[in-house]
Amino acid sequence: MRQRAPADFLFPLNYCTLKTGSFLMLDSLVLHDFRCFLRAEFRPAPGLNLLSAPNASGKSSLLEGICVALRLQSPRAGVLGEAVRRGAGGFSLVGRCGDRELACHYSVEEGRQL
Repeated sequence: MRQRAPADFLFPLNYCTLKTGSFLMLDSLVLHDFRCFLRAEFRPAPGLNLLSAPNASGKSSLLEGICVALRLQSPRAGVLGEAVRRGAGGFSLVGRCGDRELACHYSVEEGRQL
């Protein structure tokens, strides 16, 4: 039987945590050459956001992009190079979280650049 996470562990999708324990809303994220996306833009609405789409349409890739932008590591890939769209030379993630600008650029040749 699968266990659920405790209720205090569940956060709305579009919140990022600061070390102080306060929350900021993820305002936007633009993905270029990340996984299946040539270019995608995500602007969550306030509160809880649900992603619903057919299988293999990029839901998990979008969530992975949010993790990489916020944590600079992927929950799915051992190395960030695995997240580069097939045939591309790298990827770029640019977004905003409150008054902070988020940016992660990865080049297959040079590696991660913040």
